[in-house]
Amino acid sequence: MAVCLSGTNKTCGGSCHSTGSGGIRQRAERTPAHVRRMRLAKGEGTLDLLIIFLAQATYVSITTVRWIILVKGGRLLASVISFFEVILWVYALGLVVSQLSNPWKVVTYALGYAVGSLVGSKIEERLALGYVLFQVITTRIGQLAPQLREHGLGVTDWRAEGRMGEREVLMVVARRKHGPQVVRLLEELDPQAFVVQLDASWYKGGFIQKILKG
Repeated sequence: MAVCLSGTNKTCGGSCHSTGSGGIRQRAERTPAHVRRMRLAKGEGTLDLLIIFLAQATYVSITTVRWIILVKGGRLLASVISFFEVILWVYALGLVVSQLSNPWKVVTYALGYAVGSLVGSKIEERLALGYVLFQVITTRIGQLAPQLREHGLGVTDWRAEGRMGEREVLMVVARRKHGPQVVRLLEELDPQAFVVQLDASWYKGGFIQKILKG
């Protein structure tokens, strides 16, 4: 039986194949390139997931803030924000729709939405836009209103009749960022008072203290 010599490309008896050093070198060169392509594809997939998550989280955060600004009357600012909001949404959705067969992209998209909702609510709390209206019903007639005014709050009060007798109703409007301070102050001055906090989306006239005293 004929045997081919190493390093030759000749066929012997039609049954031998090229096993020369040139063929070995070619296979050795092809393997690293194949591995590099696999690593590159894997890296691009991870980058896509990161982009989808960040884009979706940012989009939902912006959406939350935009709706709050719109409710508070900031129509122009809300319109500007919506322009960038839609760009992020289309970009993130496009990356997912292009490969719906990839479950990781769908999960990442949903995770970004959830995180964006949380981040948006935290941003809104930090911004504390708008005003709040406190309606207070107290038995400390003629006492609570002056104390609140001493702390810089504008208070309107009037007498009322309740189930257990005479009461005084106080109406206090404050900046939303001062809301927690007003609540703590009311709890300190009159723990038994009935307090309702309402959202004041618009107001005209009156007195709004910029900085609370004490």
